[in-house]
Amino acid sequence: MTAAVDRADFPLLHPVTGRVIEGRPVIYLDSAATSLKPRAVLDAVAGYDTRYTANVHRAKHTLSEEASQAFQDGRGQVAALIKARPRDLVFTSGTTAAINLVALGLGFPPGSNVVGTVQDHHSNLLPWYQRAEVRLCPVDESGTVDVDRLLSLVDGNTRIVAIGHASNATGAVQPIRAIADALAGKAPLLVDGAQSVPHLPIDVAALGCDFLAFSAHKMLGPTGIGALWGKAERLEALGTPLVGGGMVDVVTATGFTTKSLPYRLEPGTPHIEGAIGFGAAAAYLMACGMDRVAAHDALLAERLVHGLAGIPGTRLLGPPPGEGRLALASLVIDRKVAADHVAMILSDTYKVMARSGHHCCHPYFDAVHASGALRLSAYLYNTVDEVDTAVAAVREILATV
Repeated sequence: MTAAVDRADFPLLHPVTGRVIEGRPVIYLDSAATSLKPRAVLDAVAGYDTRYTANVHRAKHTLSEEASQAFQDGRGQVAALIKARPRDLVFTSGTTAAINLVALGLGFPPGSNVVGTVQDHHSNLLPWYQRAEVRLCPVDESGTVDVDRLLSLVDGNTRIVAIGHASNATGAVQPIRAIADALAGKAPLLVDGAQSVPHLPIDVAALGCDFLAFSAHKMLGPTGIGALWGKAERLEALGTPLVGGGMVDVVTATGFTTKSLPYRLEPGTPHIEGAIGFGAAAAYLMACGMDRVAAHDALLAERLVHGLAGIPGTRLLGPPPGEGRLALASLVIDRKVAADHVAMILSDTYKVMARSGHHCCHPYFDAVHASGALRLSAYLYNTVDEVDTAVAAVREILATV
């Protein structure tokens, strides 16, 4: 079975010139951490660096005008991917910075609490730990949160509910629309979309959340760039948590006035080539079709889960395929061999690149009594043959250690 895209678009996977180690082509199954980049993204970044390098929105010369237009085009493309207005999309350095931006601007009166889940990524826990009581809702065996149980933690002091749309530890996809509907009038909802935006069709209006944070590097784009989408009134309410050049309209000897959104929340020189590459990544995904991406993801999820299930001395985290999960499988190895050791053998012997560890989800791994897991995460450029090869390698390793 082929990939959802032309693998020749990805230099690292190119069938002729791609990366080969000790005679074996690399099998990349660590996209939940960082995805590979297609040539279109690399060319977009190189175009800025080689043809029109200049700062944006600060000059009237030709190169600055070209850079400014490309920067704004990038914003428009990223917004289009999630069916949003460009003015409601703020560039940040990534999901972590986007969540911190909300935490900085929200304000937390004494006694405030934040509600999330035990499965959330550290980036969606630590910003709240510093400001309020954090109430973590358990998840079931499949990694899915019960909406009623989550709502039982919400009270009049809940400042925000912050939850991951899809888990980087289990691949479980949460019922965000149902949560949003249940929360109506009770508390705003922030969604960590770092894992969902790359894999699923997203319409922010249909999702029903107040904020959505995500990162370019998990969806074919550059590192160090991400976005915060928010409802206009929610973004306005954040005030000016960060200030500096670029976000001001007029500065006097006694104060300043700010620009309108989204620039008011983007102080300093932005990551210009990152935003341009982010836009190119979004355009690539839209050209592929997110329905097609999701369908291929579901196919690979089924192959991963069926292939890894039932290995003696192991536990597979997350829901069954076809029941709201990404093409990601985390295998807990309940025996003396460590997941790190299996990951090293996969890399050194089979040239399969996979992740091991707690995946920035310590509270969840504590809850399931696991010291870590081996994670294989696939994406639109992976094939069924690659997944099958990796699964066979895991089984072979665990049969001999």
